[in-house]
Amino acid sequence: MNHARNALYAVLGSVAAAGTTAALAWGAVKTPRGQRLDELAMLGARADRGPLHELVYPVLNVIGIPFIVGALAVAVLWALLRGRVPLALSMLALVAGANVSTQVVKRLVLSRETLAAGLEATPNSFPSGHTTIAASIATVFVLVSPPKLRPWVSLLGAAWLTLTGTATMIDGWHRPSDVLGAIGVTACWSLLFLASASWIRRRESAISASSVTTASDVALTAQIAFAALAILAGLLALVIFVPSPLLLTDPAQRTTAYLATLLLLAGTSVLYLSGVSLFRAAADGVPTGAPTVTP
Repeated sequence: MNHARNALYAVLGSVAAAGTTAALAWGAVKTPRGQRLDELAMLGARADRGPLHELVYPVLNVIGIPFIVGALAVAVLWALLRGRVPLALSMLALVAGANVSTQVVKRLVLSRETLAAGLEATPNSFPSGHTTIAASIATVFVLVSPPKLRPWVSLLGAAWLTLTGTATMIDGWHRPSDVLGAIGVTACWSLLFLASASWIRRRESAISASSVTTASDVALTAQIAFAALAILAGLLALVIFVPSPLLLTDPAQRTTAYLATLLLLAGTSVLYLSGVSLFRAAADGVPTGAPTVTP
């Protein structure tokens, strides 16, 4: 297993995540059309009175300092019980780095000026702190999970991440770009962690990753295929069904923009955490569903 190559891929992935997040921030916060599209989707979310609306307060009320401490304690304890002290320390750094970075970007780096008519003047909210918490906690549980369970943990984490991001939009706390930006920030830190894990890994597993195909590998492939289709469908929906001019008072445009956002958020969440699972398997030097010897 070429760990140096895997480390390079992870670094390049982190750079790509940072560039994509920066481009998203510019487009959504610094351009009139981006601001209007963001607002349109959020207005559609706030009008949602379906099943997702019932989950808003339970989901958002869970996320806070006690939740972070408790969830991290469980993940770190599990890593320590497996003898993975460097993993435990890295997970703490990952969560701290992602969440501190989010607050720095939101409060010190980005500012928001109203650039389009009909928009309410509000402080910058990019990226979402609640979504960063959800993304970073989901990531550490994917990282600490045994290889054969990792794809299923990533799927559950993606569902929870999607639900959390949607809840912040329905409650009017955040726009879609804030939620997607939070995933991007977390991805930067996660991929840097995975790059370091690949770089310092010195011994090979007895099982070749290229020679074993497992049910977990198939599940991950299916997840990534779903993610790609969801993202493509969301982008096409925005291009085809939300044409210019963007009318903030049009209920049909609001609903379409919101539903397209849900597809983008779900696809991005699944793609991100499935990607973390794949990179983690590469760092370990074993396939996702194969047995492994814990160092």
